[in-house]
Amino acid sequence: TSNEGTLRREPMKPKTLIPLVVILALLGGLVLFRQSQNKPVSITEQVKLRQLLPENLGADDIETIELYAGSLPEEKVVLKEAGDDEWIVASHFDAPVMDAKISSYVDTLAELKGEFRATAPDTEALTNYEVDDITGFHIVGKKADSEDELFHLIVGKSPKYGNAFMRAAGENDVFVVDTNLRQEAGLFSENMEDPPTASPWLDKQIAKVDKDGVEK
Repeated sequence: TSNEGTLRREPMKPKTLIPLVVILALLGGLVLFRQSQNKPVSITEQVKLRQLLPENLGADDIETIELYAGSLPEEKVVLKEAGDDEWIVASHFDAPVMDAKISSYVDTLAELKGEFRATAPDTEALTNYEVDDITGFHIVGKKADSEDELFHLIVGKSPKYGNAFMRAAGENDVFVVDTNLRQEAGLFSENMEDPPTASPWLDKQIAKVDKDGVEK
């Protein structure tokens, strides 16, 4: 039999492959470029969280914290930095403060962000969130030797455990914050008139003893 009528495929020449490889490389690069442009949106951007403390205010700038119930401003707890990252309760015989407790509280304040909830047009609307001047729990930050306020926050009721409504003093925008700084200050009651106390902050260890070294 004859194979003269049979079609034959010529093998692809190297010169023909080169343009195809270049095109595939360009397409692959384009896909990678587009993927790099589609960066995942952070949770902060998704819910539009807003910084509640003034910009450029860091943890090291906070040297005094005043805590009080709005209805009892005279019964305040005053925490003050005494040097070398040590804090005292200036309103309670200058007693020492637990390092871990104050460090956590200050860091939380410095990084505080909230989700906008509403703009309250008047005191009655603020009272619904318990963030009015009289009902709310006040947190004031200052420099150690100054009466000028670095920030002044008012914490209201908790929509759910661990969260709280909050606003900056003098402003009507109400936010939801995922930490309850009133509870972190030792107040877990629903009665917003309860004043804070020094007890949750005190370093009550009298002396550090090497128990392994005690033999008698």
